[in-house]
Amino acid sequence: GDLDHAVEVLQSMPQGGATGYQREYLLMLALLRKGENDKAVAEAKALVQRSGSDPAVRNLAAGVLAAAGQPAAAREQFNEADKAFIEESPFFFLATADAEGRPDCSFKGGLPGFARIAAPDRLVWPDYDGNGMFRSLGNILANPFVGLLFMRIGDKPGRLRVNGRASVSFDDPLIEAMPGAQMLI
Repeated sequence: GDLDHAVEVLQSMPQGGATGYQREYLLMLALLRKGENDKAVAEAKALVQRSGSDPAVRNLAAGVLAAAGQPAAAREQFNEADKAFIEESPFFFLATADAEGRPDCSFKGGLPGFARIAAPDRLVWPDYDGNGMFRSLGNILANPFVGLLFMRIGDKPGRLRVNGRASVSFDDPLIEAMPGAQMLI
């Protein structure tokens, strides 16, 4: 699982290779191995607080939280960092499920800014003519719960997960600002 993978990665480092945040990560792994999950979670949260918005630290902390069975940080509204990350993204992956709970995952892409934060608690994106199967839209109409995964690849890799409820709008005024959009999600 997550813990075994983290231990493998750290063990593959050269001698003396664990520095800075990696030492703290090793401490958290040791706490997890000893069954002291609450202490490991507290250390992970404290590390995130001290490091600011360093994506590498957030990834380390997310691994510790996952191994401890804790959800990653959740919030009800998007912050400025979330807004920038989402609006700079040229794509994301959308997870939906039909009325019986059968999952589906779709790629959604466009120019950076095609997905945007319309309000502190509202993310919107246009629906363009895709493969004509309408799986995502059909699933959203049957089951509004969705998961979105935004990823940045390259020099500054990162990811942002967004979970919530979606709805389909054919007459939202924002559609006019999105050429080619058939509807807005």
